[in-house]
Amino acid sequence: MFRNLKMSVKLMLGFGITVAISAIMMIIAIMNLQSVGGLTDKLYQSPFTVSTQSIMLQKELQNIGREMRGMVLYEDPSYIDSVLASRDKARNSLAIAQPRFLGDQQMIDDMYEILDELDATSNEIYQLVVSGKMDEAKQILSTDFWTLMKSGLETSQGIVDFALGKALEFNSNASSTLENARVLLIFLLVVMVALCAVIAVVLSRSVSRPVSQITDAAKQLAAGTLDIEIPYQARDELGSLAEAFREMSCSLKAVIADVDLQLGAMSQGNFAVSPQAEYIGDYVSIKNAIVNINASLSRTLHQINLSADQVFSSSEQVSSGAMSVSQGATEQASSVEELAATLAEFSDQVRDTSANAAECRRSTSQTGNEVMSSNQQMQEMISAMHEISDQSAQIRQIIKTIEDLAFQTNILALNASVESARAGEAGKGFAVVASEVRNLANKSTEASKHTSALIEDTIKAVEKGTGIANTTAKSLNLVVDSTKKVVTTVEKIASAAEWQAGSIAQITQGIGQISSVVQANSATAEESAAASEELSGQAQMLKSLVGQFRLSRAEGTDVPRHLPG
Repeated sequence: MFRNLKMSVKLMLGFGITVAISAIMMIIAIMNLQSVGGLTDKLYQSPFTVSTQSIMLQKELQNIGREMRGMVLYEDPSYIDSVLASRDKARNSLAIAQPRFLGDQQMIDDMYEILDELDATSNEIYQLVVSGKMDEAKQILSTDFWTLMKSGLETSQGIVDFALGKALEFNSNASSTLENARVLLIFLLVVMVALCAVIAVVLSRSVSRPVSQITDAAKQLAAGTLDIEIPYQARDELGSLAEAFREMSCSLKAVIADVDLQLGAMSQGNFAVSPQAEYIGDYVSIKNAIVNINASLSRTLHQINLSADQVFSSSEQVSSGAMSVSQGATEQASSVEELAATLAEFSDQVRDTSANAAECRRSTSQTGNEVMSSNQQMQEMISAMHEISDQSAQIRQIIKTIEDLAFQTNILALNASVESARAGEAGKGFAVVASEVRNLANKSTEASKHTSALIEDTIKAVEKGTGIANTTAKSLNLVVDSTKKVVTTVEKIASAAEWQAGSIAQITQGIGQISSVVQANSATAEESAAASEELSGQAQMLKSLVGQFRLSRAEGTDVPRHLPG
């Protein structure tokens, strides 16, 4: 299933899984940080504030007691100003703690009642001091006032104790949340590392193995070995490339085998052959060239056979009256024989040259097309590797974002540690929370650095592969240029072969003219009888030579069989 996916889908799937797991880890970390932040905020807004305000309340109650004692002891009514100021501060502290207190609100109500009673008792003592009734003032101070003061201190201490208990509970919950988050993140990190390793191995094998097989096949084709084997089978880009190589090998083998069969048969004198393989694309020109060569040679040989028949018939008719010109006809026959031998030899050379030029032109044209196709495929592979490099750069940006988040978290933890240090003994629990957050930020930073190092290695490997592919593309371009030069040279050779064929036609025309002169002389001179006999023998020899060829059905003829001897 995976091997049949497109390469782009494979890469997107691998990186998508990695990004998804990273996103899950970040979401879990953020959620747990928010949870810890919420607990910290509750700790500050409720237990911390309530305990702080309750302690301040106790302090103000003590100030009220000290000032009242000074008023009675020194008989100075002016102490009432300090008492009233401390009373207002105590009520303000209680008002701040009231909405944040998570315990029984009855304790707050009791504290308000105690403050009201202290206020009334203080006013009573103040009036007695102003009136000079110091004994009664001392009596009320030592009994009712101190009883209320003790009750107020106990009630405020109860509020402080409850707030500190809640603070410890919040701290415990925050520690538990951090521990759970740490365990879950470690587990997800292990899973992500394992999945990344598996994805890397699978992607590496899915690319390196088929590329190696296709490279070996290409080298074999370049070395002239058409019997190649590519085991890789898939519906991705590399599978399509492997299938294209296999089809190319089969097509080349079929065409070359058919060309070898036809040329071999013609070299043995059998022209009654025709292409059997399926010629497609540019191969059609090879088929047409072979068919044209076969038909041209068959027509030429057939015409030679007809001419030999005519010469043989004419030589028999004039043999009785050509005795007077026999010596001249003999000399002419000798010249014709030498010229015919030269023409036959030259004709064979031109035929071989033409066949070789056609074969060379076909091979070089096919080679140029295959090299240009390979060059185009190499460019597509370079483009795909550039896309891989771009995707790796985007992943690097994601890692940079993760490092920035870890850095900001570390700064937040440092600020929290500073605030907890300022809080003193009451901020110890908050310091523990800050330390754990800082540890989590450090671990996130280390994980992001490790992931960034893996991405950098991947980018270096992609850049190395791109360099190799560029070098190969340059080599292919040089091969394309060389192939074009070879094709130009072969075209020149083919043109020369055509010019030679024209020369042979002119020579053949000259032989026809000589034959006409010989026939005219043999008609008027009995001396040409001997020459006619010689010409008859040459015609018989020519018919014997042409009879060795098995000709195809030529245009305007009917007999593609062995010629008569």
